[in-house]
Amino acid sequence: MLNEFKIIIYVCFIAFQNGIDKIQRETKAKVVCAYLIEESQQVINGTLFQDEEKKLIKDLIEKYSSRVESDYVWGYDNCQLLLSFEDNIPNNTIGILWWSKRWIPLFERK
Repeated sequence: MLNEFKIIIYVCFIAFQNGIDKIQRETKAKVVCAYLIEESQQVINGTLFQDEEKKLIKDLIEKYSSRVESDYVWGYDNCQLLLSFEDNIPNNTIGILWWSKRWIPLFERK
């Protein structure tokens, strides 16, 4: 069905450049993004935290990782985000903040 369109524009609020590249590589869509997230904003692989803080965060995530589906421990596709909106939380955010099948999370994902 999408092949019937001459141009497809996917508009998103926030994204990683590698996500935009993947969408454009695997589809015919042109991506328009309002805010580009830098890889440096990842929880563990980024520069948001000092090494000591990263170790504490990583230990905490790993301690409770058995309660989160493995695909989402570090957020979908290992995005490692700390991101939430007023009405929802992206699955790219680390799973212990929103995964709700084995405990009550801080944020509800709808």
